Amino acid sequence: EKLARELSQEKLDAELKFLKAQIHPHFLFNTLNTLYALTLQNSPLSSEVVLRLSNLLDYMLYDCNVPQISLRKEIQQIQNMIELEKFRYGERLEVALTQSGNIGNQMLPPLLMLPFIENAFKHGASQDIEDAFINIDLTIKENALILRVENSKAPNQEIPLTDTGYTKGIGLKNVQRRLDLLFGPHYDLQVFDEEDMFMIVLRIPLEPSDELPEAAAKEKETAPAIE
Repeated sequence: EKLARELSQEKLDAELKFLKAQIHPHFLFNTLNTLYALTLQNSPLSSEVVLRLSNLLDYMLYDCNVPQISLRKEIQQIQNMIELEKFRYGERLEVALTQSGNIGNQMLPPLLMLPFIENAFKHGASQDIEDAFINIDLTIKENALILRVENSKAPNQEIPLTDTGYTKGIGLKNVQRRLDLLFGPHYDLQVFDEEDMFMIVLRIPLEPSDELPEAAAKEKETAPAIE
């Protein structure tokens, strides 16, 4: 029985690592294309894009190789991603990021929020949208994080949903699976698909409790070494 529990835990840990490793290929590809276009123009912005992309990659490859990351760091990388996307879309896209509540020393599993931001840019900045916008709101309330990400939609644009109400695509499917593994029933993810707007509202606990799944507790206790 003990061996079965250990094997089950190892499987969960391996799956969590695998899911984290798959995040953001679409965003990285687009950023590299933006950088390539800027270098062809000999733009002075090229160096800033390289620096911001380097910081984001450092965060994803090294900082996030731990079970828990500070909320403040995760927010910094959200801001970093927004700035990188602004290089790509320019003034035709309006982006707003708001925060409320006490953001102190809270911790959370890394790379849970960034895929939602990436998805908003992917679907909310289409050339067919006249007044493209993305609104991101972060609220800290009663030891929980509430993330609201809202983006514009093109006329008749369909964002396909799975039977469980989550957007298809490797990034968001990864997040759904990670949320299930880490928090079990102790999180809430709502999807609102309107005629001209798409929005997700995510609520997760910032501090694990005894009621959370064993995978979440162990992921907080042990961090893999980086060689």
